[in-house]
This record gives sequence, C-alpha cells and structure tokens, in this order.
Amino acid sequence: MNEMLKGMITEEELLKLMSLKPSELSYLRHEKGLPYVKLTIKRRVYLEEDLMEWFMGRRTVADSAETPKDIQSKTSATDAGGLPRTQVDAD
Repeated sequence: MNEMLKGMITEEELLKLMSLKPSELSYLRHEKGLPYVKLTIKRRVYLEEDLMEWFMGRRTVADSAETPKDIQSKTSATDAGGLPRTQVDAD
C-alpha cells in the first residue's frame, strides 16, 4: 500500500470493524460529528488519526459518567495544589 494511504479506512472497513449498520454510521457522521473525507457523493474514507481524536473526546471512565471535558473543567477550578480556587474581594 502506498505510504500516503496508510491510516485511511474505507467505509466498508469501518462498518465491519465497528459492527455498525450503514444507518448507524450515517447517524454518527451527521448527528455526532464523526469526521470523514468525502471523495464522491457515495464514497467516503476515514482517517485513523481523526477517528481516534473523535473517540478520545467522547471517552468516559468506566465507573463514572464524567467525560474528559468534565474532569478538565473541575481541574481548572482548582489551584496548582488541587484546592478549590476562591474569589478574593478587592479592597
């Protein structure tokens, strides 16, 4: 395979890999923002790098419903020592 084409997945391969129906894949593209490259009206390919980034953005911890964004917003609300930030009234 040409080096430039490594990392590309055809729609047929992705359907099989993820055990999806075409309608489910369409839903993920149009409603959930699954990234793809449109080659023609009926042909699409998917880039492994884009898919992994998309999956990681939707990853949840098994014993928690928190997403990485939830965790990030909590950590940004703490100081460097992990303590909650407090607002100090200016004199």
